[in-house]
Amino acid sequence: MLHKNSPKRYYIDNAIYFITTVTYDRYPWFKEDLLCRLFIDDLELCAAIKNFTIIGYKINPEHVHLMIQPKEKHDFSEISVR
Repeated sequence: MLHKNSPKRYYIDNAIYFITTVTYDRYPWFKEDLLCRLFIDDLELCAAIKNFTIIGYKINPEHVHLMIQPKEKHDFSEISVR
């Protein structure tokens, strides 16, 4: 059951989506270059497995902005959950 104020998601074929995610308790994990590199490597692997294109990203110490474009039938909810 959805909460009555659940955000609505609109899926558009070939759209580019802007997604922001924050680290737990806003801990600045990405102040370390090694952890940034690890995140980028994981993101590229995920893009290959989940079939999406990385358009761009910005890594901040405690959060990340992504621009992705799902391919084929996938939407960004399916990419992030599975």
